[in-house]
Amino acid sequence: MKPFRSTQMSLPFEPQTAEGLLFNEALGLLIGEILRWVPDLNHIKLNQLRVSVTYNKSRSRSGLLAYLLPMKFRGGSPVEVRHRGKHVYHWAMLPQFHEGREILYLIYFMVPRFTNLSFRDKLETIIHELYHVHPDFNGDLRRFSGRSQWHGNMKDYDRKVSQMTDCFLNSPHNPHVYEFLKGNHGRLMRKYGNIRMEKIREPRPRLLKKLPLPSVSV
Repeated sequence: MKPFRSTQMSLPFEPQTAEGLLFNEALGLLIGEILRWVPDLNHIKLNQLRVSVTYNKSRSRSGLLAYLLPMKFRGGSPVEVRHRGKHVYHWAMLPQFHEGREILYLIYFMVPRFTNLSFRDKLETIIHELYHVHPDFNGDLRRFSGRSQWHGNMKDYDRKVSQMTDCFLNSPHNPHVYEFLKGNHGRLMRKYGNIRMEKIREPRPRLLKKLPLPSVSV
């Protein structure tokens, strides 16, 4: 099995400094390796996707594990028009740039809930979020028919994620890219001494203009 493209990051595997593990960079390298070997995710461009952590306030192991934030609206449009009451609202996501490239997606991982998952569950969580990326890689989310436009039939979605995870694990990938994910959060701290995690401020839609609905003459 041949890779679909080389990873787009030149950092060494398992990036470390004297201060400890660079967690965001390590996740980025792992995502690059996943994109390299899983054909259903081959449309994703790593250099237009950023990884962030966010911290779950609850100590419960159940709850949100990660989420994908798209930087565009339906169809990749930078603007969305919403009707509410007697007004029309025009909303926009301001472009976000990193190292000279526009970022189309941000993936947030809930820590330590994510890092306390089993190894397999961590991989499936990553791939679950990557599968939300629109097939056209236009900044929008993948949409399904049916009651849930984000997942379609949840059992089918989970089955697809499991298949892609198997595809990756059965490929001749570099296993060093996920060594840092083995074990829980405590083991991670003991192994690396310190974990440097970056939290990226979550962009929010900005209201461009608010207009009254045009009157209808009778």
